[in-house]
Amino acid sequence: MEPIAYTFGEFRILSMREDADSQRCDNPQQLREYWFKNVTTSPSYQTDKELLVVILLNVRGIAIGWHLVSLGGLCEASAHPREVLRPAIIGAAHSIALMHNHPSGDPSPSQSDLAITRRVRDACKLLQIGLIDHVIIGDHGQEYHSFQETGML
Repeated sequence: MEPIAYTFGEFRILSMREDADSQRCDNPQQLREYWFKNVTTSPSYQTDKELLVVILLNVRGIAIGWHLVSLGGLCEASAHPREVLRPAIIGAAHSIALMHNHPSGDPSPSQSDLAITRRVRDACKLLQIGLIDHVIIGDHGQEYHSFQETGML
């Protein structure tokens, strides 16, 4: 009996945006600045929809790129941990940060926000990828919620 060979082709993330200038992103204020400099200027950004993105970071906490994980509706963008971590694995990220917006303006985390954060945190521990924060942007960026700052992560 001959062994079966599986070919999966080349793994690539075509939608990851690599940044020309390095930006440290190891606290919520820096992540918020990164959001406005990179995510909101993307063609995929829509003010009336929730966008869930993963920021890929190197060992020094510098952003090496970001990936749009989910484009949701007015009040929810759903995702599975494998969709969040796939770009981190392929991009050889040391750690990640989750970010999404709340078009309503209220950055308070919903039950689904709490659930995805727990599931991604657990998956990150298993894969030894750091999850530095999950930041929710609200009120056109003036207000935000950091899971790290509030001790929820």
